[in-house]
Amino acid sequence: MSTHRAPRSSEVPKVLGGLEDEYEILSELGRGGTAVVYLARDRALDREVAVKVIRSTYVEDEEAVARLVREARTVGQLQHPNIVMLYGTRRLDDNSLALIMQYVPGRPLKSVIRNDGPLPFKMVAAVLDDIGSALLYAHRQKIVHRDIKPENIYLDEAVEVARLADFGIARHWDKDAGITLPGMAIGTPTYMSPEQIDGAHLDGRSDIYSLGIVGYEMLTGQQPWAGENLYSIIYKQKREQLPPLDEVRPGLPAALQQAVEGALHKIPDDRWQTAEQFLACLRSQTVEDVRSRHGVERPSEADPGSRAPAPVEPAGDEPEPVPAGPLVDDDALTIKYVRPQENELEHAVTGQPDPADGQDQGPRRRFELEDEDQEAPAPAPWGETPEERPAARGRVMALALLAFVSAGLGFVAFNAMGEDGGLVDPVPGNGAAVTPTQGGPSGSETPAGGLPAGGTAPDPASRPESGLPDRLVPLVGTLTGAPGQATAQPVRVQVLDADGMPATVAVVEFRVESGGGAVSPQIADVDSEGIAEATWVLGNGVQPDRVTARVPGRSGVDAVTFVAETGGTAVVDAGSPGGSLPAAGGGNGGNVPAALNVVAGAAQQGTPGEPLPQPVRIQVLNQDGAPATGVTVLFTPDEGHGNASMEATTVDDQGFAETSWTLGPTSGSQRLRIQVAGQSVFTVAEATAAAAASPRLSARATVVSGATHACAVTSTGVLSCWGGNTYGQLGDGGRTRQSRPTGVAGGLTFARVSAGFTATCGITTAGDLYCWGRNEVGELGDGTTLARATPNRVAGGRTFVDVDVGFAHACARTAAGQAYCWGKNDSGQLGDGGSGDQTRPSPVGGGILFRSITAGWNHTCGTSGSQTFCWGANDRGQLGDGSGANAALPALVAVEFGLSQVTAGGSHTCGVSAGGGAYCWGNNQYGQLGDGTTQDRDTPVPVDSEAGFTAVEAGPVHTCALTPSGAAYCWGRNNWG
Repeated sequence: MSTHRAPRSSEVPKVLGGLEDEYEILSELGRGGTAVVYLARDRALDREVAVKVIRSTYVEDEEAVARLVREARTVGQLQHPNIVMLYGTRRLDDNSLALIMQYVPGRPLKSVIRNDGPLPFKMVAAVLDDIGSALLYAHRQKIVHRDIKPENIYLDEAVEVARLADFGIARHWDKDAGITLPGMAIGTPTYMSPEQIDGAHLDGRSDIYSLGIVGYEMLTGQQPWAGENLYSIIYKQKREQLPPLDEVRPGLPAALQQAVEGALHKIPDDRWQTAEQFLACLRSQTVEDVRSRHGVERPSEADPGSRAPAPVEPAGDEPEPVPAGPLVDDDALTIKYVRPQENELEHAVTGQPDPADGQDQGPRRRFELEDEDQEAPAPAPWGETPEERPAARGRVMALALLAFVSAGLGFVAFNAMGEDGGLVDPVPGNGAAVTPTQGGPSGSETPAGGLPAGGTAPDPASRPESGLPDRLVPLVGTLTGAPGQATAQPVRVQVLDADGMPATVAVVEFRVESGGGAVSPQIADVDSEGIAEATWVLGNGVQPDRVTARVPGRSGVDAVTFVAETGGTAVVDAGSPGGSLPAAGGGNGGNVPAALNVVAGAAQQGTPGEPLPQPVRIQVLNQDGAPATGVTVLFTPDEGHGNASMEATTVDDQGFAETSWTLGPTSGSQRLRIQVAGQSVFTVAEATAAAAASPRLSARATVVSGATHACAVTSTGVLSCWGGNTYGQLGDGGRTRQSRPTGVAGGLTFARVSAGFTATCGITTAGDLYCWGRNEVGELGDGTTLARATPNRVAGGRTFVDVDVGFAHACARTAAGQAYCWGKNDSGQLGDGGSGDQTRPSPVGGGILFRSITAGWNHTCGTSGSQTFCWGANDRGQLGDGSGANAALPALVAVEFGLSQVTAGGSHTCGVSAGGGAYCWGNNQYGQLGDGTTQDRDTPVPVDSEAGFTAVEAGPVHTCALTPSGAAYCWGRNNWG
């Protein structure tokens, strides 16, 4: 150990005089509003420690001190190789409190990200594995950290591990003791979970969310929502999804992406439920068994009482500290904000064991910043591009914890130091110590952290890349077994990606839902075919046994539930559109599937991205050529992608099953694979996709208005917008209100435009559809819920001729008349038969070809020939079918004559007939139906006017129409004129 330049005795603050017998005060490391941190040497153990002194004004009464000490002891019991340790507490002469903590030589992750930009995949995986292991241990003690962020993660370069520090606001989630501050949610908003922002009860899932944000920042090199104000961050943290990682970091391993994105779901039940699940996914490709280089296993996280080996002093000198003042990072501020009438939240101080002093305590990793084979990340879609980052790497920082316990604020202060008292010079080349290795089972050397020797990634051939899990398919139909015994066959499922191919990097969780049985393993890796299985031991037969298989962290993947009735016969209840899969009939050899034939819908022709005209119908036959009944059949698009409406279904009593098939976006031959589940019996249906001629639209001079903004397109296709721009709805790349028309970014030539409540969509002269603005529920149709300030192409690659944007959904029509809607769907306003929101265009059901389409507040209407259809909310009669009930599919409007045009308003609808008559129906609270009353109408009534009209437009609570001469008439609410 090097000799530090200790301050003269006269420079030692008097308050620390009571510590002189035990500790030699060497220097001040940093100070903040409630605490000062000093570097000291433990005289008895001859090791460096950090002494944090909580100012006396924050511990004025004995009860406050008692609570602080009690909490410090609670969290101080956390002893784990990846947690910074609290050694003890001391009461000083001036009534202030000193916390004796581990002194960590290394760098905070925050400075690594700032200086080195996006980190290599291997390094990200290593850091996440270390901190995930720390959380697994802490959570098993029922301790939630509440402030996971890069500033509180240190890369300990002495032993090459990542360590979690600053348990200063941690708490036991089953207890309510400690220093409390009423009405506050505590943490750092950029990294806080939505439930933490709300001041709700927290458990370990909140920390998992925060760790996911940290992982996202390591991979992108930028803090999410950088530059936003506090309240904007709080809003976005609760409501806006971050862009998919593979869009901003090409080449990202699927397991790493699934682990991080699985932690970022806004609803806690949709996230990884435990750190163990997070690590299982992360390690499915990046790490294996974690051992030290000497073969000593990491302290068991299953045993809360396990302890790290005793620390040993490292050999060699350590850098000498800089006596200058601390470098305090403003980004490390922990922000608190007041929420009235919330539960009281307490603070705690914590720490962890000290493997930094020498002996290996756990996994040693090489935090290598060079990664030549990775693609550069795409620019992050939030904030401004940061300035060029410093090229210097490998700096060593002395870190000391500054958790401002009693006020709920946290700073991280650190000094940069070198052997001569200055900054350490950048290390040339990789600049890292040699990675510790251990002999693998075949004699090859494998790093302790599970990465191959030399820092190279695992051989891709050993674990092929695949897409993220998109659906889960059962591979067994009937399972049999006696109560208390294992079923004859294991529970087997297959995980497929969005292309219908096996998702080979995934884990499946098997969970006993009822019946008292058991399943093993509870978390299983999939094999090279995306298949996972588990042994199921049934219960005692008193209650039905149920086991659910799910892909943890992927809320969009429907679960599959296996149900065992009394007597031990298990059937499958699939969460996919196929519904319940009953037990196979007969159960004898004569019902064994032997052939599968396409009987209808083969060799069709269709348009890329559109459904085929006819469904594909198959029949399953047994060995005798008779129908095989009760058989599960899987429909999987093979070549050309696309999707099948029935991914898994059961044949009827004649062996028949069918599905509609939507072709993929490309032209040429496409294939649909049809297979009997769990067996090799399959066939293939083929179709030819011929691209329809792209529409060429002429620009139409138009002015449209939304809630707080307006847009206009000229006859030459130039689009400008003005007004409110909170969500980027002006499309100019910013979010600043504009009082004059401002050109929409991107240089596109538009033919059509529609302005919704806080979003805008436009169709180019080539028929391509773009949207921008608010995207809370997918109303931009780009597959995300991320707001866009510039035009972003709607997903699916289709071309359109018409578009209309409502309150939180939008609809568009193709040249062939097919209608698609996306966004909010709580009232069925998308018309696809369901009630779930859609972030991509979803075809309107009913097989109707539309002449026009219009989107209202939460309902939609369209004309087809002489008929008018509406769907969605109908609480005020706005669907016009006389029923008053919501409709998730197009409902025929009760009008005896054709309407040439229809418009959907807030909760009313109007249309114009070929003869010039105007008709309205729905909400009439302000007279917006124009019939001379304020009575709601659930079927169309004529507008009370002798003027003939050529067009009509419905607003939220008023209506306007044009005559052939261009005169305008309006009726309804007039509070703003």
